[in-house]
Amino acid sequence: MSYFFSDHLLQPGEPATLAGEEARHIKGSRRLKPGDSLVLQDPGGDRFRAVLEHAGAGVLHVRVGERVAAPRMPSVRLVLLQAAVKLKAAEWIVQKATELGVAEVRFFPSVKSPVAVKELKSAKTLSRWERIAREACKQSDRQHPPLLGVSHDLAAALSDAGSNTGSNTGSKGSTGGRRWMLHPQGDTAPGALHLRDQTDPSAWLLVGPEGGFTAEEVTQACAHGFTPVRMGQLVLRTETAALAGCTLMLFGH
Repeated sequence: MSYFFSDHLLQPGEPATLAGEEARHIKGSRRLKPGDSLVLQDPGGDRFRAVLEHAGAGVLHVRVGERVAAPRMPSVRLVLLQAAVKLKAAEWIVQKATELGVAEVRFFPSVKSPVAVKELKSAKTLSRWERIAREACKQSDRQHPPLLGVSHDLAAALSDAGSNTGSNTGSKGSTGGRRWMLHPQGDTAPGALHLRDQTDPSAWLLVGPEGGFTAEEVTQACAHGFTPVRMGQLVLRTETAALAGCTLMLFGH
C-alpha cells in the first residue's frame, strides 16, 4: 500500500498534524477528505493507519490508528557500484534501484564517464537523488531508502566494496559476499547472478559507463575479487544493464 511520511513520531490513538509537501500531496493530488483513511510512516519507520479529521490551510489533522507492518526487504543486501552516467540516467537508476530493493547505490567516475566527481557530489545532485529515492519508497511501499553515495574514483569504490559498513536498516556489513562485474567479454553467463546460496547475504554489482570499462579498470576490479559476467549477446545501455543485473541478483534465485 502507498503511504505518507510524518515528520513526528506517532502513537496509536493520538492526534497528529501533517504540513508541507505531504499535506499538499494528500489534499491536492490525492484529494483526500475528512473521514478518509490513509497510512502514515514516522521517522522511526513505524507505520500506522490514520483517519483524516480536518483539513486546514496548509495543515492536516489526523487521528492515528493501529500499527501496520511494512513489507520485508530482499534477503540479499545488494550494493550497486555504478560508474557515473549522465545525471538523467543516474536519477533513473536511483529510482528503479530503490523500487527493486537495492540496499545501497554508490556512483563513481570511471575513465569513460561523462560526468565529473565534482558534479556528482554537488549538494543539488545529492538532494535530488534523495528526493527521488524517498518518492520511490512511497510508490513501492519500501520502508527505508537505500544509502546513496559517491566515491572519488574506481579505486575508492572497490575499497568501499571490501569494507561496507552496513545499511540504514540496521544490518551489518560484510567483508565477504559475492562480487560481479558486468562486462560484454565476461566468461561467466548471467545465470551466475542467481544468488541461490543465501549463507552470506552480501553482494556487490559493478557496472560501467556507456562505452564500458577500460582494460586497466577490468584488471583492477578483478584484483579486488570481481568476476566479469556478460549479459547476453545484445548491447545494453548502462542503466538497462544495471537494473537487469540487480533484478537477477535479487530475484533470480
